[in-house]
Amino acid sequence: MPKRKRSSTAGTSSSSCSIEGIHCTTSVSPTVIDINEEEVTEEEEDHNNLGTDVVVVRDTDKLYACQETIDCAIKGNCVPCAYKVGCFDVAQDVLFCKQCPNQRPEQCPRNNNKNSTTTTTIVTTSLPNSKHWSPVCLGIQPGMNILTVGDGDFSFSLGLARRLMTTDETTATTTQIVATSYETKTTLQTVYGTAFDQTVQELESLNVTVLYSVDATKLVETLTTAIQQTYQYSNNDDNNNNNNMTLPSSSSSFVFHRIVWNFPCTAAPSGQDGQNQEMEDNKRLVQQFIVSARQVLSKEDGEIYMAHKTKPPYNQWNLPELVVNGQQQQQQQQQAPTPSIQLPRLYYAGRIVLDRSILPPYTPRKALDRKSFPCHDACFYIFAQQQKQQQTSSSDINHIHGPSPFKQLFPPTIPNEAEKNLKVNNNNANASHPSLLVVRVTTELVLSIRYRHLRLIQRRSTSKNNTKGKKTMYGKSRKKNKKMMDNTYK
Repeated sequence: MPKRKRSSTAGTSSSSCSIEGIHCTTSVSPTVIDINEEEVTEEEEDHNNLGTDVVVVRDTDKLYACQETIDCAIKGNCVPCAYKVGCFDVAQDVLFCKQCPNQRPEQCPRNNNKNSTTTTTIVTTSLPNSKHWSPVCLGIQPGMNILTVGDGDFSFSLGLARRLMTTDETTATTTQIVATSYETKTTLQTVYGTAFDQTVQELESLNVTVLYSVDATKLVETLTTAIQQTYQYSNNDDNNNNNNMTLPSSSSSFVFHRIVWNFPCTAAPSGQDGQNQEMEDNKRLVQQFIVSARQVLSKEDGEIYMAHKTKPPYNQWNLPELVVNGQQQQQQQQQAPTPSIQLPRLYYAGRIVLDRSILPPYTPRKALDRKSFPCHDACFYIFAQQQKQQQTSSSDINHIHGPSPFKQLFPPTIPNEAEKNLKVNNNNANASHPSLLVVRVTTELVLSIRYRHLRLIQRRSTSKNNTKGKKTMYGKSRKKNKKMMDNTYK
C-alpha cells in the first residue's frame, strides 16, 4: 500500500503589548490544524479515521513542560501526562476525549500504580533512590531561598523540601525554604487532621521554616509578626523538636530567589474552589501580591511563580496583564523613587505545565478542605527579571553566600536566547543546567502525543477483537470452546 504524507496547516492570531518594559503576548484565537504529520498508509487512515478530523490545539505560546512529563506522556503512554501537555477538551477534540478519556493523576506510572498497563520504565527525577534523581526542579535548585505562600496543607513545600534539603550538608545549610499559610495552625490542624501534623513534623526535620497567619498581600509585615511568634514559641517550648530550624531575626533578612503561590484566591468558604466566583476580587488580590512580593524578591535573579488553571473561565484572569498593571500602579504610587528602593522589574517569561508527580506528595486542595480538584490544565506562570550579571549553577552556590567581586546569579527558569544557544552548542556538558530541564511545547509535540495515544487505543481494540473472534481446533471461539470443555468434564 503506498504511503502519503498528510499536510498540516496552522493559523494563529495573537496580540502583543509592552508596558513599562514588560512584554506579554496573549493568543486571541486557538490554533486549528489538520492532525498528524506522520506517514501512514491509506488503509490505516480509512480504518481509524485519524487523519480526516480537524482539532483545536491548545495555545502553545511560551508554553513549556518538564522533560520528565513529556517522556511519561510519550514513552510511558501515560494518559494523565498526555492531558497535562495537550490540555485536551471534549469541546475541541471529541474524538480524542471519547476514545482516550482522562484518568486520575494517581494512575501516572511514575506513581508506581499497580493498575498501570505500561511496562516501560520511565525516567524520573523525583525519587532520591533513582539513578536519574536531581535536586533541581522547575528551575528551583539548592542554594536558593524559597518562599511558598498560601500552601494549604503544606504538601507542595514538603515536595520541594524532599528534593532540595536531602542533599549534602553544605547544600542544606545554604538552602532556605519558608513555608507559609494564611490560616492559623489550629485551623489547619482541624481541617487536615493528623496528616497535617505529620507533614509539619517532616518539614521541620528538614530544617524548613513553617510560619502561619502570613498575608500574601502584606508579606513584610506579616512575615515579621510570624517570625516573632515562632521565636517566642521556640523559646517557651522546652519539648520543641525543631531546635535545628534556622530562623532569621526579621523579615528584612529574607531575600527570596523564588516566591511560589499556587492557585491564588481570596478567602473562600470551606470546600469551594474559591477562584472564579469573585473574579475581580481575585484580580486585585494578585496585583497586591505582586506589589508585596517584589519587596522581598532577590534583584535580577528572583522569580515569582503562580500556578493557575488555563481553561475558561479561569483564563480570563490574564495573569501576565495583571502583573504588568500591578507594577505600573505601584510605580505611579511612588512619588520619588530612588535607586536604593527600586524594586525588581518583572516580565512574563512563560508557563510550565503543572505535573504533581514531580513533587510528591503535592496535592492541590480546595479552600479549607481535604478534597482535591482537577488541575490537568494548570500551569506555573513564571515572572522573571532581565539578568545583566553572571549566572551561577548548583555547583557554584557557595559564591552566593561568600565574598565575590560581583553578585552571582541563578539561571532563569525559562530558557532565554543565551540559554537556548548553550543547549545547542554544549548539550551534554550542561545537561544538569536548571533551565535546560524544561522543554518547549509546540503544536507538533501536542499532535504527536495525540496521535500516539489514539493509535495505541486502536491497536488495543484491534488486538482485543482478533483475540475474541479467534477460532480453535473445534471451530468455535475460545470462549465457547472453554464452555464446551467445562461441560464435558462435569
